[in-house]
Amino acid sequence: MGPLGCLSLLAAIALGTAAGAWHWSFWWAVLAAIIAGSFSVSNGPAFQMVMTANKEGRLGVMPRLIAFHSIVPLALAGAAYWAAS
Repeated sequence: MGPLGCLSLLAAIALGTAAGAWHWSFWWAVLAAIIAGSFSVSNGPAFQMVMTANKEGRLGVMPRLIAFHSIVPLALAGAAYWAAS
């Protein structure tokens, strides 16, 4: 994970904490988790798999990988939300 991925992961945790402490909508943390997932895919080893799948015409690989890579930031944001509320 590159520097933008780490920054967006920290943003997801911070937004989860803020959502729990100040009764904000958790959707802000979900947005940050999806952005962290997309940076994880585009800056990691999964990018080559996405490019190969695109050449083969399998366009559903990128959204699935972003969803898969968003699970950990979303879980961390949810734990921060739970701890802060």
